[in-house]
Amino acid sequence: MRLLRAFTLTTVLSLTAVFDTLANSTTNPVCSTTPPPGDLEKAQRAAFEDFIFLLTLSRNPQAAFDKYVPGQYIQHNPNAFSGRDNALNFLVPAWKDPAWSLYVLRQFVDKGHGITFSRASVNGTVISAVMDIFRFEGTCIVEHWDVVQAVTGNETNPLAFFY
Repeated sequence: MRLLRAFTLTTVLSLTAVFDTLANSTTNPVCSTTPPPGDLEKAQRAAFEDFIFLLTLSRNPQAAFDKYVPGQYIQHNPNAFSGRDNALNFLVPAWKDPAWSLYVLRQFVDKGHGITFSRASVNGTVISAVMDIFRFEGTCIVEHWDVVQAVTGNETNPLAFFY
């Protein structure tokens, strides 16, 4: 019984430490605008993979931005304002809506940019194809462009979007 209590206490303390680390990592940027020594593209690839994971699979734009968009954020979408807070004011409520999803089909990192090609859906119905382009300074994301194309279901080319 004593062993079980010790194991349970150790497990609870370990999980508490893990959750504290995760909570703190979302408020402390891990990126740097100064290029790290060594392979910058490899560091950017790791940062981008984590950013996209936090944003899309974890549905946590706040954590993604806290880690990888600590300052300036230039937005090129004509329907959105530049700025980190403006992006979060749109993304946080959008990702809280369980009806909405974004499935990343492909992602690339090269020459200081990260690119995703995604399928956006509402209630399981595909509504658009989305291309997002992000620019890095060091391992921080500082700029964003996107191209969104509506999927109507009446396209002439059956291979038009996702094949």
